Amino acid sequence: MLGTDELRATTPPDRMPSDADLGAVRIEVSRELGAGCRALPREAYTCGMAAKTTAELTACHSTRNSSTSNSSVAPGGIRPPAPRSP
Repeated sequence: MLGTDELRATTPPDRMPSDADLGAVRIEVSRELGAGCRALPREAYTCGMAAKTTAELTACHSTRNSSTSNSSVAPGGIRPPAPRSP
């Protein structure tokens, strides 16, 4: 699971979760986030699945949500609503 190697590198062995605990977390994360991940655009899903560290995963998310991302910019011709009068 992403982050496990990072956790092992920074956590003393006696404070590390057991393999059973890590397995339970893996199942819970899959249950809670799996469908949402599969619903992402293919590029974002592929980037996330290829991430080897949490920093790489974060980069996938920030790239997808950047102001230059096509999925975050309104299609041409659409104007924002006019300001409301006070």
